[in-house]
Amino acid sequence: RDVPQDVIRTFWQDHRVQFINVHDFGGFDSSSVPTRMAIRGPNDYPVGYKHMCRFFSWQWIRIFKNYKYVMRIDEDVIVHHIDQSPLHYLRQHPNIVYSYGLETTEKHDETLYTFDVWLNTYLANHKRPPVDVRYMYFTNVFLTRVDFWLQADVNEFLHDVD
Repeated sequence: RDVPQDVIRTFWQDHRVQFINVHDFGGFDSSSVPTRMAIRGPNDYPVGYKHMCRFFSWQWIRIFKNYKYVMRIDEDVIVHHIDQSPLHYLRQHPNIVYSYGLETTEKHDETLYTFDVWLNTYLANHKRPPVDVRYMYFTNVFLTRVDFWLQADVNEFLHDVD
């Protein structure tokens, strides 16, 4: 409901993207309070969830291998304002390979304890500098160049994570 009509028309005319107000379907109903679930261990997640994680971590890019860019906006994301086309910006800055909506702290303790050791050992073995896994990018909104994800070293890393 907060997306300007000219933006809605442009996205539909240029890309056949349709905006739907999720409030009309009960989305983000502030009268109900969701219950907080306990954090699960890696083996406690259902098989479907594991398949979703695997798909969005590395399988999805093969679907788009014939494209230059891909953009993901999850259905629970509300876009309030866009100053300029993110795709146009990426085209103007060819050295940018990934843009995201939010960097935040990793709050899942098990990830902090296990991924840090695994990742930094992996990076050291591949003569790469260490990274701080306390920070992460939300992947519910991003725009990226497809060719980056198809590079051999990136595919090797994602395969090893899998």
